Amino acid sequence: MGKKKNPGPRRKRMKREQRLLNAKTKWLPNTTAKNIAKSYSKWYGVDLQCAIRELETIGLYFSDEYKKQVVIAYENKIASKQKRKEEREA
Repeated sequence: MGKKKNPGPRRKRMKREQRLLNAKTKWLPNTTAKNIAKSYSKWYGVDLQCAIRELETIGLYFSDEYKKQVVIAYENKIASKQKRKEEREA
């Protein structure tokens, strides 16, 4: 019988409903982060867009400007990955 693999921290294996409940009751009251969305995305292992969406369902507010910046940054990241992949293949 082999050694069991460690599946990682429980908070990073949670589904959305579990994350929202946990964030509302335990994480949010105890956090002191300046950038709440970034901190949430790191803590629960989700991307920034998902973090913003979930925090808004909890009741936090983010400006439309910030949301647009996040979307643009995500698109730029994908484009640069594709460009690097094409360069490696050529």
